[in-house]
Amino acid sequence: MKLFHYLHYGLSLILVFVGVKMLISDFYHVPTEYALGFIALTLTAAVIISIYFPKEDDPVHGRTCRMRSKPGHEPARKYDR
Repeated sequence: MKLFHYLHYGLSLILVFVGVKMLISDFYHVPTEYALGFIALTLTAAVIISIYFPKEDDPVHGRTCRMRSKPGHEPARKYDR
C-alpha cells in the first residue's frame, strides 16, 4: 500500500461524499449510478495520481525511496541514508 500514497485522500473524499449524500437524502436522491461512478472515478484518480507522482521522501525512516533500474545501469531510484 506504500505505492498508493494518495489513496487515503481519495478514501476521505469518498467518505465526505457519502456523508453529504446521507445529509441531503431527505431533499434530493442522488442516483445510484452517479454515486458509484463518483466512487470509481475517485479511487481510479487516486491510484493513477499515486503512480504518476511517486513519493520521494520517507520521513519515518529518514531516507529517500528510489526504484532500481536494470542491472549494469545507474540506479534510477534507490534507498539512500
